[in-house]
Amino acid sequence: MFNRRQLNAFKAAIIAGSVIAAVPSPVAALGIDFPIADHPLSTTRSAVEGDSVEIDIRWTTPADKVTDGVQWYHNGNPIEGATQPTLRLENIRVDQSGNFFVRSTTAESNWVTINVRSAGSSPVDRNFVSNLPADGSVYRVVGESTQGEIYVEALTEDSNRLYRLSNRGQIDSTFEISIADPLFAYELLAILNNGDVLANLVFGGVATRTSRISTSGVENPIAPTIPTVDAIATLPIGHHLIATHAPRSNGSDDQVYRILRLNGSGELISGGGFREINRNGTLSQISARRDGSFLVVSHDASRAPSRRWRIEQFDASGNLNSGFHVIENSAPMVVVGVLPDNRILVGVDPTDLGTYHTLRRFFDDGTRDPTFPTVFSQQRFSAPHAFLNDQGELFILGNFWTQDNFNVDQTFTEPKRIDPDNFLGFDPSFYLNNDFGELSYTAFDGRWLYATGRFSHYDGHITSRVVRLDTHFSNPPPSPSVDVTVGNPTASGVSIVSRVSSDLPVTYRWFPLDGQQAPEQTTAPSLVFPSLNPSYQGRWQLEVTNESGRTLSGVVTAPQPFTESSPRIINLSGRVWSGAGVNAATAGFVLADNRKPGVPHLLMRGIGPALTNLGVTSAVVSDPEIQIFSATGDALFSNDDWAAPLDEVANRVGAFQLTPSTLDAALYSNLPIGGHTITLKSKSNSAGIGLIEIYNVDRGYKLQNLSLRGFVGSGAQALIGGFVIDDLAGTNNQATILLRAVGPTLRDFGLPNALNDPQLEIFNSDGKSIAKVQDWANIHSAEETAQVSQKVGAFPLPEENGDAAIVLRLPVGVYTAHVTSEDDSTGIALFEIYQLID
Repeated sequence: MFNRRQLNAFKAAIIAGSVIAAVPSPVAALGIDFPIADHPLSTTRSAVEGDSVEIDIRWTTPADKVTDGVQWYHNGNPIEGATQPTLRLENIRVDQSGNFFVRSTTAESNWVTINVRSAGSSPVDRNFVSNLPADGSVYRVVGESTQGEIYVEALTEDSNRLYRLSNRGQIDSTFEISIADPLFAYELLAILNNGDVLANLVFGGVATRTSRISTSGVENPIAPTIPTVDAIATLPIGHHLIATHAPRSNGSDDQVYRILRLNGSGELISGGGFREINRNGTLSQISARRDGSFLVVSHDASRAPSRRWRIEQFDASGNLNSGFHVIENSAPMVVVGVLPDNRILVGVDPTDLGTYHTLRRFFDDGTRDPTFPTVFSQQRFSAPHAFLNDQGELFILGNFWTQDNFNVDQTFTEPKRIDPDNFLGFDPSFYLNNDFGELSYTAFDGRWLYATGRFSHYDGHITSRVVRLDTHFSNPPPSPSVDVTVGNPTASGVSIVSRVSSDLPVTYRWFPLDGQQAPEQTTAPSLVFPSLNPSYQGRWQLEVTNESGRTLSGVVTAPQPFTESSPRIINLSGRVWSGAGVNAATAGFVLADNRKPGVPHLLMRGIGPALTNLGVTSAVVSDPEIQIFSATGDALFSNDDWAAPLDEVANRVGAFQLTPSTLDAALYSNLPIGGHTITLKSKSNSAGIGLIEIYNVDRGYKLQNLSLRGFVGSGAQALIGGFVIDDLAGTNNQATILLRAVGPTLRDFGLPNALNDPQLEIFNSDGKSIAKVQDWANIHSAEETAQVSQKVGAFPLPEENGDAAIVLRLPVGVYTAHVTSEDDSTGIALFEIYQLID
């Protein structure tokens, strides 16, 4: 079998990471699958006692579909009355944890596992249920009123909208602010007493002016006119402090900032005991304190470099506190929060690359607290990465460590609660069960933390796109979380490996679910099979227990018997120039049944923007979309923005990771046996280099007749195909492979712009050329090439056309094939791979 070094060489060769790592996955289903929208790869779900849980099914063979007459089972026992395709469990109980499956007269599903925790063991506010529409909008919580209403920004490609949700999460139909211009938006600053909002008006990402916006979307400029607000703070009495800036009157480039005061209705207060503030520099933050005084963070370019960033204190009347020791630094600073005893947490951002962000603590008078260890992070200590709640508890997202504690490499995808007086560890009694990868978190100065993302339920709580979390929550450490995967099988054995997360010590127990023989050791983190003896084969599940409870893993089937008697092609990756219309990159493939239990899946990806991080300097497909079609041309699936949960399967097959914000496309799906095509094009019809990837996940299929069609030009516009040969059964045989680069013959199929004189060159994982061919009819093995083409069912290539083709016998390894033109012409070419199976 191939190793990681070979895989990495292959990735570099095709400017992508596109090779399968042969690691089987949990069996998905036997005729019926579970399409869990938020977890396309998961066979486990979590819930909290009292939740309502739905399990939907998908018929993988349409002929098996029935509308009634099914039976659901819980831990092997039929559930009375559960005879509909959708199972709904109202007010679920802890004793309903376990395995569920469904059976009809024609099909049966695999097991999906539900772990139910006792009520009160989650910070999710279960009285808050949002009904935001699932229309593709990206949601972000931007404001919270004193009555508990929240304001949510909804962004699409062609509009900006601001929703107001009630204290229970429902959309307020009386509130409507909407902008149909994607370049124009409101930046919410404050919520006024009557429900109107104070906002900066932004055009093309640049703030232009500040106005009051009524609930019906009518703009009411502040009088006198105020330029854009740089910073704002709300005082305990409900008034607002706003800061603007302007050039100094002497004509220099230096700035002067100005702090004004507005009442709760957004009206400018002149006089009234507040001294309007005008000082040198630009202001970046106002931080109000409980007594009405406030801290100001400013930047003054005219000062010495070591003192350009300053934190000063003013009283409630706007007078500078001369007794406060001004906090100065050469690097940007932010007030993370003021503790109940008025100590100040300050984040300092580095000005040099390679240095870390730091968190420091100061006393009420601005002097440094020497007892507080400097805290480091790779992210800024500003919202949403760090914030205080109304009890003065600190929450940090990302990573952090001190000089003597914590690991620089640790990363948190959800906020952790920290005792500001003790940085020896985070509080395990506050935990978020974030199963969705990258989410956006927002917090204000009160009790609640909001999470937004593309989810329909969070921690078993049915909601839509936004959830409210209680930062006051405290509970004993949670029961463990667990995931299991089947390891890389060899001819001598296989193992099931667990990944467990727990703040307490755990014990392990493996269960054979089909009465099969168990290995000697069933209380270890991994279950090791000494051989592929059929007596071990069946479904397995791991129970992990700590003091807080037990958790069941998903169900996996192992060890899998070998069905391949010879080396097999298991993956196609192709880098190709993709344009609009007939110039769109297209890959074709034929799927055969590999006779493995469960429903097989493919991971298919269309990569464009991510290629720029892999060394591609030419234009790439800017916003790729992939579409899957059947042999009859029926559209089956499409995707234009990949889903974060696909990271799991990408890891399993050895694919390089995509960043959360990238516009690349990916699909994880089950397809019928037979022929299919996948197209890659830009949604904007622009042209560029793209990468098509097809991964045979867990060898559920046999991949046959892999092909890649695309435009061939010069230089970076060469068509580059990659494929992997693996020998899971360890036969040490070679695979008989037919490789073809078809150009002129494509004109017989209605493609007048086909490539004139294709040239095909094959490279191994070390980059060594192992074969090069132009006109197949003129090579010494032309007769064998014609015979193998007929045996594998490839369409014939006329001898006079000048297409390229060759038969090679290749060992296990990774290979790339370059299709270019011998005469430097351009056009459409078809690269094909066939394996001859005796």
